Amino acid sequence: MENNTTIVSEGSLDRVDEVFRSLWDDRAPLVIADSNTWKAAGAQVFKTLKESFGDRCSRFIFPDNPKVYADYDNVTTVRQVLEEHPESIAVAVGSGTINDLVKRASFEVGRGYMVVPTACSMDGYTAKGASISRDGFKQTMDCPVPKAMVADPLVFRHAPAAMSASGYGDLAAKVPAGADWLIADRLGIEPIHDEAWHLAQDGLKEVLADARLLVDPGSGYIDRVFLKLVDLGQAMAVYKDTRPASGADHLMSHVWEMEHLFYQGIEPSHGFKVSIGTLVSTALMTEFLKVDIVQGKEKVARFPGLAWKDRLAQVKALLSSTPTPPPVFETTVKTYKVKYLEPPALKARQKIILEKWNDIQGALADQLIPFDTLKGLLGVAGCPTEPGHIGLSGQRLELGIRKALLIRNRYTILDFLYEAGLFEDLVTQVVYGGEYFSI
Repeated sequence: MENNTTIVSEGSLDRVDEVFRSLWDDRAPLVIADSNTWKAAGAQVFKTLKESFGDRCSRFIFPDNPKVYADYDNVTTVRQVLEEHPESIAVAVGSGTINDLVKRASFEVGRGYMVVPTACSMDGYTAKGASISRDGFKQTMDCPVPKAMVADPLVFRHAPAAMSASGYGDLAAKVPAGADWLIADRLGIEPIHDEAWHLAQDGLKEVLADARLLVDPGSGYIDRVFLKLVDLGQAMAVYKDTRPASGADHLMSHVWEMEHLFYQGIEPSHGFKVSIGTLVSTALMTEFLKVDIVQGKEKVARFPGLAWKDRLAQVKALLSSTPTPPPVFETTVKTYKVKYLEPPALKARQKIILEKWNDIQGALADQLIPFDTLKGLLGVAGCPTEPGHIGLSGQRLELGIRKALLIRNRYTILDFLYEAGLFEDLVTQVVYGGEYFSI
């Protein structure tokens, strides 16, 4: 973590005061948690820091109701708490939401922070940037990595099984996310960064292959998943962007998060939404592998593209198909326009696509885990494997794929299929064809 302190070992929570003093000797710790993460590790962390710092040590615990979300209102709450404690440095005790809120708020007041993970649930602990909703639009806000991470495997080994499964789902997403990057690399859009690539991909499939061990806390497998997620966070820090760990899979998840997807009264976790996005991305890539270069030339020839005004009409109709707040509508259109290609530019891109067709197919075939194998691994790990498992109908799944194409200036399989004239046919086949999902 860019010369920062990372400790992952049993009993490490007893050392949080030592780590804190080594970085901020003259400052005071401010523990920030929610009620669940307070019980999991916050109380122990606070006790250790209190014994060392006395009354200078303070705490802020989010209430149970309403549920804490990673939105900008809660960033503001944390920032205000930090401003009320000008000499304090935040110690975030939690997982994705608490970490992102504290990371961004600390950045806004010009301070570093420490994180104490409570679950093996996602890859953002050591990552640069925080995934925050602002005005209803999910975005990665700029902020540096934590100055220190102190993680005790004893804590996340005993986290709820669903949280560990969520971490597995987030980890599995790195396979098709890597394939997305390979496509962008082959087309000359975003070259592979060697160090970030190896941090993200080395050993990834080997860890994923042992999914059956996730249900046995005594196996130590959760520790392996956690350490690989840490690698992913470091890859993002090295690259200074989420590209090494995020592709079309995460874009679909962001759409469903912005739409406040709930199932049976509960919002599916980030990792569970990403699990479905991972399967969709893999299915789309699998369908592309079936299309030979001759068919590719035919598809490209039939798709000259649209002028922006005509494409904009399609985008507006798509965004209007479900209630979309004006700020989200406007930001989506503005974001998509940056990467949209007018017909002359599209023609030039299509020429490169056809030149690289076989090369891209070879790269994807080597990178992907076969769909049925991946679906089986996710199921064994306790992740959702059907859209209906997180409350998605076929129509809502289709809309999510279409909207995911629009919300980030990041080239993925969705952009590739659109520019190659394959998007409509392959999305329909994946969602409704019956080969991949029971819808």
